[in-house]
Parts: sequence; C-alpha cells; structure tokens
Amino acid sequence: MKYILAWPHYAAVLLLLFCAILVIHVRERTPEVLPPHLSLSQFPIDLAGRHARDIALPSDVLATLGPGQFVLRDYRAEETPTTNLFIYYPSLAKDNEIHSPKNCLPGAGWTPIRSSRIQIQRADKTSIEVNRFIVGKGSQRVLVLYWYQSHGRVTPSEFWAKYYLARDAVLKNRSDSALVRIVQPITDAAGEAEAERRAVTFAKQILPILDSYIPI
Repeated sequence: MKYILAWPHYAAVLLLLFCAILVIHVRERTPEVLPPHLSLSQFPIDLAGRHARDIALPSDVLATLGPGQFVLRDYRAEETPTTNLFIYYPSLAKDNEIHSPKNCLPGAGWTPIRSSRIQIQRADKTSIEVNRFIVGKGSQRVLVLYWYQSHGRVTPSEFWAKYYLARDAVLKNRSDSALVRIVQPITDAAGEAEAERRAVTFAKQILPILDSYIPI
C-alpha cells in the first residue's frame, strides 16, 4: 500500500521536473538574476574561535561537480578535533548536479554504518531538520551532518530538494541550490555523542550567516 501511495508524489515531481526543464530551455537566453549575495570565497576563515585551513579539491572531483562555488575547509580551535566544512553552491541550470553524501562518501571508500535525522535549533528558536550519517573506514569513524539549502529553505531530503528546485525554476527562474556538509571525527576519548555535540555547535555557528552566501 505504501508503494502505491508513493507513486502520485513521484509522478507529480517528475512532471514538475519535466516542466522545469522546458522552462529552463525556453529561458536559456535569459540568464538567472540572483539576489545580491557574497561569494563563498569570502566565507569566514575565523569563526567562533576556530581558524580554518582551505583544502584543494582534486581535479577529478571538480570535473564531476562541474562549475560552481565551493568551500572545503578544516576548522580547528586549540586542542580540539578538526571540524570539516564543505559547501557546494552551483546553478543547476548549467547541467550541474548536487550529489548526495550518501553516494559520494561510500564512493570514496567510507562504509555506511547508521543514518537518521536530527533537529538543530536556530538562534531565533526555529529549527531545521538535517541528516545525521555515521560512516567508517578502517579504524576511523566520522559523524556527518548535511542538508540542502536554497532560497531560504532547508531540507534534509534529496527528493524534496529536487521538488522545490523544480518548482522555483518554473515560478521564479531560479535553479541555484546548495549542499552543506559538516564532518566531525569520532574519537575514542570523546565518542559519538561528543562528536555530535561539536558538529551541532558548529552548525549553529554557521546557520546565521549562510543566507548571505546562499541567497534567499
């Protein structure tokens, strides 16, 4: 029964995606006009007592991702484990695609262990829902938080991210979207709960400024 009930939702999204493709082709001579926003190259290096080190993306990864803005950094404060931040912000009108970490991480040799979703509270007391993903490689384990963000909207669901993106492409001529991913090592001393606390704390620190780089 659940399988049957799911089909109307998928059919609606497929129809909307088809309409979005048509609209994008019709408008391809009219570039998107995005709201004013800062470039990800200006994303703060120093953040809440942490200093970041930029990490270069390998050429094969850049080729897979396609054109867009990127941030890949390790943030660290003294005597605390490093927190890794990755933000990818392309315009999907240019045949780019945001790849889910649930596909990319296993492709890089990480074994999925456990996945769920958690709520993170913003400073204004509203909350967002994000993916919580545990992966391992050899003796290493890391906790991953990630979500999709576009036009002031945050969702953990790749399905709904594509739905909203298709809808906005049709209604607003906007096909820009972003993936935000935070990776926190799980150390023997600290454990999974402490890794989650550190990752959530970092997420709360970047949430207030993300709209300046991923326009509403």
